Amino acid sequence: MGKRESLRRVDVAIVGAGVAGLAAARDLAEHGFTVEVLEARDRIGGRVFTTWTDAIAHPIELGAEFLHGDTPETDRISREAGATILDIEGDRWYSERTRFRPSPDDFFEKLDIIMKRLKKLKGPDVSFGEFLDTMPGGRRFARERALARQWVQGFHAAEPALASARALADGGSPGDDEEEQRQARLADGYSAIPDHLASALPRAPRLGTVVTEVAWSRGDVELTLRSTSGRALPSLAARAVVVTVPLSVLKAPRDVEGSIVFAPELPVARREEMGRLEMGHVLRLSVVLDERVWITDPPRVMKAGEKSLRSMAFLHPARGGMPVVWTTYPVEAPMLIAWMGGPAAVALQREGRPAIEQRIVRALAETLHMTPRRFDKHVVACHLHDWTADPYSQGAYSYVGVGGTESAVALARPVQGTLFFAGEAYDSEGRNGTVEGALGSGRKAARQVRRVLG
Repeated sequence: MGKRESLRRVDVAIVGAGVAGLAAARDLAEHGFTVEVLEARDRIGGRVFTTWTDAIAHPIELGAEFLHGDTPETDRISREAGATILDIEGDRWYSERTRFRPSPDDFFEKLDIIMKRLKKLKGPDVSFGEFLDTMPGGRRFARERALARQWVQGFHAAEPALASARALADGGSPGDDEEEQRQARLADGYSAIPDHLASALPRAPRLGTVVTEVAWSRGDVELTLRSTSGRALPSLAARAVVVTVPLSVLKAPRDVEGSIVFAPELPVARREEMGRLEMGHVLRLSVVLDERVWITDPPRVMKAGEKSLRSMAFLHPARGGMPVVWTTYPVEAPMLIAWMGGPAAVALQREGRPAIEQRIVRALAETLHMTPRRFDKHVVACHLHDWTADPYSQGAYSYVGVGGTESAVALARPVQGTLFFAGEAYDSEGRNGTVEGALGSGRKAARQVRRVLG
């Protein structure tokens, strides 16, 4: 590929200003490399998307919200940023047909009745759906199998018919490890992480800049750019590029908005590895209320003297269509977050936002054993971001498909010392689907670039 001296040139171009791209950029800039971060959106953060409203004194997360298990990368940056991490140690409740039932603290034990059986699988990898079809545990554990299916669809945002049973055996549930069962959130919003990373860069990320083509040869890259309105922008040249866009964007056909063309194409082996990873889909709706109705206007099925819902963190409906609902506990804020993952989320997303809000608000009313009319009186606003329809994400986060247990490791390797990949889907330590995985992957890519460019 011929060089054009008139092009702006940097050592490293980074595609995407999510936490993986920002972590890589910060590391490289600190080691003296010239770096340019290109972001198609009009904000940084990628799938970390925090917003605020005057209706509630609490951040509203439209993307990532929780810290799961051991998160040293996220903890370190949070400390640097002066951000407060709140561990969530509230109660789990079940909403049943005629009453509320507090969880007997055996949620993960029941889940593991099925998930531990995955480790006994022999032979070639199969899908989680095929595993469930063998009825592990027999009729006695039908309820536990339903819980495991719901966990894989909800927590992993996965289609059971596509998800790798072997990958789920290795890290599909936290088991009895209390550290891995840990869940926490950032008190002032997850955006503190990308904001802090970006603040350390000598040059701010270029927002509204879409990368449409990566033309490359060993040690030389030229990026074709345009604005989000379609206007052509001057190309950018670099010695290497770190691509941090989501898996689904890399897999998208070239005529789909947001897709990136590589010239020449990525090696066949790389494309095959990408085909063994899948993109999960999530639907989450944050419903802001005028008060915490589960406390101030408690469901009529709560009996006098029964344990209070004041410290409720998670609520699992027995019906109503939402697999899980949670509160802002331990922060006392009038908001409920309804979450649905997997095939059910995709089906509901097709109905459009008005239908989504209507159906979920009705499901919340039913879950709280309130009439829709009674619950509607308390609804102030609904907040939603459709990650599947977002051209720069085309899904929520990745999971491992059948035969893909080593694919993230393979995809994280550089291509001819010139193309580098980072993001939650390419984390070689199995932390896909998490901010922690994205941060670790970004820093690893930066180390690889430093070794190659010296």
